[in-house]
Amino acid sequence: MNRLKCIYAILDSNRNLDLDIKGLDGFSVNTLAYKDISAAVSDIEKDDLKVNKECALSYGRIIESIMERCTLLPVRFGTLVKSDREVIGLLEEYYDDFVINLRQVKGKLEYGLKVLWDVEKVNLQIMVLSGKEDLKSLDQLKGDSPYKGYLLKKLKEHKLEEALVKKAQEIIEDIHKPLAELSFLNKFKKMTTKKIILDAAYLVEKEKKDVFVQGFKELSERRQDLKFLLTGPWPPYNFIESSNFKKETLV
Repeated sequence: MNRLKCIYAILDSNRNLDLDIKGLDGFSVNTLAYKDISAAVSDIEKDDLKVNKECALSYGRIIESIMERCTLLPVRFGTLVKSDREVIGLLEEYYDDFVINLRQVKGKLEYGLKVLWDVEKVNLQIMVLSGKEDLKSLDQLKGDSPYKGYLLKKLKEHKLEEALVKKAQEIIEDIHKPLAELSFLNKFKKMTTKKIILDAAYLVEKEKKDVFVQGFKELSERRQDLKFLLTGPWPPYNFIESSNFKKETLV
């Protein structure tokens, strides 16, 4: 048997927590401490670690169960080391990074938000309402030359793209600003796909989570022209500051 140690999370406690949780391979999850922090680990047979969706979801559920007991930093799925000694070695080597990150996320939860829009419908609205006069003025460039027809087409496309980006920015600001004010930290990306106008993560203090969720509900009710997908609360996957260890193992 080739038994290894699977690391699930870095914890803000050095106590030997009675987690009462089974790991991926059915072995109990326990903690290994260094100074005032520890790692949640379990034994695993190397050949039993399956890199698939079902196993990854189980891994996530284990981390969420640990999160109910203490502040943690999630560790990337499939992080395996050979022994308890190597786990302690990682805690020692990256101790300062772990402590800084644990302090930042202590007492906080992460919520994820995706906002989708009907881009074809918005395009039509732009053409009919905001872009109508501009497009009329471009029609004056029409002539018999094929080049003029090509130029007209490209100018129209450019004007529509500009109007679409401006509209997207207005919507993003209307949605993101009030939620950012209700969160401790936030990260977001604009227009990640044709349909997803906003892809954001919010780090929310636990005592303010009900206020944040209520703020989201009011916002989604007001903007029924959009589709909202709010998930969480999650461990702080998106709010771990960069470190050498993160590049290798932290989610």
